[in-house]
Amino acid sequence: MAVDRNGFVFVVDFNNGRVLLLSPTLTYVREVVTRDQLRWWPVIVRLDYRRHLYVGVNKVKDGELVDGGVDVVNV
Repeated sequence: MAVDRNGFVFVVDFNNGRVLLLSPTLTYVREVVTRDQLRWWPVIVRLDYRRHLYVGVNKVKDGELVDGGVDVVNV
């Protein structure tokens, strides 16, 4: 999870392969990154001061981790 300077929270929804934005009170705001925007399954997020969201992604095949990387999204 990552928190911006206004208290909004970016959360990985691993089961659905997306990243969600929650309000400072942790209510759902919107889907920030869709499954179609990512190469593989999201596992971790980090946010920098320029509002680049770094999404750590893993490729899983037959229940085993076979590759990984980072996708970068402007938010």
